[in-house]
Amino acid sequence: MNILSSMLLLATTLFLYSCNDAVEVKELEFTKRVDGANSADAFRKTVHPILLKRCASCHGDGGSNLKHSVSDYKVAHDVIVDGGKVDFGNPANSRLVDKLVSQRHNCWDGDCDKSGKEMLEAINEWIALRGKQDTLVGAKTKSLKYKDAIKSLKKALSINPNSTVANNNLGNVFYELGNLETAISYFKLALSINPN
Repeated sequence: MNILSSMLLLATTLFLYSCNDAVEVKELEFTKRVDGANSADAFRKTVHPILLKRCASCHGDGGSNLKHSVSDYKVAHDVIVDGGKVDFGNPANSRLVDKLVSQRHNCWDGDCDKSGKEMLEAINEWIALRGKQDTLVGAKTKSLKYKDAIKSLKKALSINPNSTVANNNLGNVFYELGNLETAISYFKLALSINPN
């Protein structure tokens, strides 16, 4: 059973008891990553090749910073979208463009304006290939659903802070969001409550 399935199962069946009152954790629905396939595939064909070529040494698989240039295009896509690095309403205002044009951040071929223009053209192609999407599903939806899970699980913990299941599942949520430090703290707390 994967993490999302176990969290969904938790959300639909978990009851916490405190002061003889039962509190039901609301049911959560998660959008599968495949829902964003059109956007991720378009990203793979347009922006991702530039990021791999120009940014991967710092932001790629072996880099130590934000992982928007990793070789797995779906992961890179999610990092870009969840981090708000592209303004789909006004692509020229995208962080990926601004870092090059305004902040002169690691421009290639010594020409930041040309680099920014290349990135903007790739973003515009990405948007055109995505097709009409009123909302971006997949990465952003997944992130928002995780935020719902965090809210529900923290509410459950406010009622029963010694819930091993809720602490463990908060660890799973933060792990999926890439926040390893917070994930580890919840896993450790769950283990301290119930080492079995």
